[in-house]
Order: sequence, then structure tokens, then C-alpha cells
Amino acid sequence: MSSVVLVSPIAFGPDPQTKDNALIESLHVSNAKADTDRAQVCALVTELEAFFRRGCGIRTVVIHQAREPKPYRGPLEGRGESVCVAHSLSLHDVVSDDGAIERRLVVFYPMHPLRQGELARKQLVNQITTVAEGSASVELIDLRPFEEEGKYLEGSGSLVFAPGGRYVYMAVSSRSHPAVLEALCRPENLNIPAKNRFLLHCKALVPHTNVLGWCGAGICAWAIQSLVFDKEEEEVAFYDHLSTAYSRVLELSVAEMEKFAGSALEVPVQPLGEAAAPAHYALVLSETALAALQPRNRELLLEWYGKEHVHTFYSEVLERRCGTSLPSCIAASYTLGQRPPSPSQVPTIDVLRLGADK
Repeated sequence: MSSVVLVSPIAFGPDPQTKDNALIESLHVSNAKADTDRAQVCALVTELEAFFRRGCGIRTVVIHQAREPKPYRGPLEGRGESVCVAHSLSLHDVVSDDGAIERRLVVFYPMHPLRQGELARKQLVNQITTVAEGSASVELIDLRPFEEEGKYLEGSGSLVFAPGGRYVYMAVSSRSHPAVLEALCRPENLNIPAKNRFLLHCKALVPHTNVLGWCGAGICAWAIQSLVFDKEEEEVAFYDHLSTAYSRVLELSVAEMEKFAGSALEVPVQPLGEAAAPAHYALVLSETALAALQPRNRELLLEWYGKEHVHTFYSEVLERRCGTSLPSCIAASYTLGQRPPSPSQVPTIDVLRLGADK
């Protein structure tokens, strides 16, 4: 993980027409409450930036939508879920065995009509497109034409990637279409073969996969009880896969999933400074999610990472209003390869020159 992109939004809150997310608790609020909610989300973004930049040694940029040119700001005022930048955008570093970044890929995703147009036009869309068109150092995978076909794939909301990009998991929904996943995973793109793509189905009205489970280096957590399988053999095969691919599998209950225990992000931490500790993995999740874990699952999690390496953030407003949690706000660069990029490699967001005109 060489880079993280965050967004400080102009507006916050789901589109009132949203009907496909049972985890949203407050679809409508007063104007005063909306202002308070937005302020809390912006404070969360600031806290996350400090954590990734200073606590993890990861190059991080915040895109402030208020800094967009006036003609571009207006449309963003009606896009209250744009803080969930990881649904619209993802970064991928193809890394060699010696830690060199051989390819840098940026993906623009086809969004549901209620979510289209969330990316800051000048600071993200135009900037990334210009760099990709003018340099071989960045490749742009623009999947947005699928929107015209009514086929959507909302980024790492729809997708859960295994470390190294070996596997990808997707719960099929009105916002997660298999045809788009197939295009994303072609050899010239992310190069994830069909046998390593897992298409799942959720029992509940949940549009995104990243509330159902997460994957780390040797560990994963999945709300298997919330999934539906056509045959018992399919469920057994999925569990056998998890048991083979990961040393530890946390099985989450429906109640844990509904409190976002299935929504977490593993982060490689390289402390800064002369007396910095060795690199290690940490886990980022919400206070709600950690508190919801059953004692046995919480014990397993803390034992695996170490209590000091499990970092929680207060994101109740994000969960209550948008029915999602922290990973949706964090457009982190995924590694495609057996090892992370060497610290000497130029972060992808620097190659893209994001945030350079602050």
C-alpha cells in the first residue's frame, strides 16, 4: 500500500431515493443535523489522514471538494456519499519480486445512477486522465461506459480483494454486476483468473460486499450466515477455500455484520523516525465494529494483530447515514504481487500529482 486518497466532501448523506440498503438508519435528517453529520465526517477524514500519514508512513492526500472550480462544485452538492471515494476509484500497484512497482493502474468504476458524478472533476477525474494520457507511467481502466448498459460495480464497496490481489470476492447485487467484474479482471487489467473470483449472494438487502467480510495476510472474516448458496456443496466449497487460503477464519454472525464487524481494512505500517519499530500489519475498523464482535472473535482478532495494532475510529455517522463503514472512505492502493512495494518506490499519488495544487 503506497498511497491513500481521502475526500473531504461538500455535502454528506444518502440520496433520499436510496432503497437498496437495509443498513441505513437515518435516510432523512433535519438541515441542522445534516450540517452536524457533515462536520463529523470531515473530522473523521482529518483523523484518518493523520493516522495514515504519520502513524503508518503511507503517502496520503485529501481531496477537498470545496477547492473545485465553481462550475464543478454545484453537482457535488447533490452527491452526499462522495466521501466514500473507494466506491468510485481504486489504485493498484503491480509489484515485482524485488519490490519495484512495474505498473500503476487506476480504475474509474461504473456507479449506480444515484451515485454517478461523485469524483471531483478537476482534482481527480481530469488530473488522473491527463496524467494517464500523457505518460506511460499510469494506466487508466475506465469502466464508466458500463453505466450506459445499466451495469455497475461500485469499487471496493462491491469488491473485497485478498492480499496480493490473488482473489477477489463480490456479492452480486443491483450495484455489483458480474460482467463488469469480468472486464476488470482481464489479463490486461488486474489479471485475476476466473477460478480466483468468487461470486456471492447475500440474504439481506445489502448492496455492497465490504460489509460482509474482509481479508488480510493470513486472516479473514466473513458473515457466512448472511450469504445464500444454491447448494450445500457450494457453501462447503467456499468455507474450504477460506480455510485453505487463510490461517484464521472469523465467522461473523448476522448481528455482527449488521454492526459492521465485516468491514475492516488491513494496513501495512512502516513507522517513521530513527527509532521506528519494524514494519507490521495493523487493522483499521470502526468502534462500532469492534464493540459488536463476540468475545471469541474479538479475542482471536486482538491475538492475531496485537491489541496495540488494532486501530478504531468513531464512524457512527457514516454507518447510520450511509449504511457503510471506514473502508469505503479509504481509496488505498492495492498491491498486485507477492510483496509490498519497496519504500524507495514513488507513491502512485505522487506520480498522479494529486493534491499538488493545494
